[in-house]
Amino acid sequence: MGFTLQTLNLVLALTACTHLFKAQIGEAVYVPTRCQCLQNRISIREPIVDFIITEKGTHCKNDEIILTLKETGRQQCLSPNGRQGKRLIHCWNRINTDESRKNKCILTRPPQNQKDETS
Repeated sequence: MGFTLQTLNLVLALTACTHLFKAQIGEAVYVPTRCQCLQNRISIREPIVDFIITEKGTHCKNDEIILTLKETGRQQCLSPNGRQGKRLIHCWNRINTDESRKNKCILTRPPQNQKDETS
């Protein structure tokens, strides 16, 4: 009976600690267990509507950048070592990883001027 009571107390203590930890950070945080990007592209020319940056850690040895593309809505991995990837990471760090300011990191290009064929 003593062993069962000790086990129950341990489970209750762990549960309490978990709830306190979640309350302290506000909400549960997703922590990946492995790399999400198996193939990276150096640059992506399609318009981007959103991005996610996952810093390297025990789950993966590299930073990961996952872009959401405007036209198709699909996600594409961007290399953190390329020019575009370095720019996004630098901007992300500059805005202090503030989710509400992510749009400042997404550059929108104006349409290129097309030559008038009548001239």
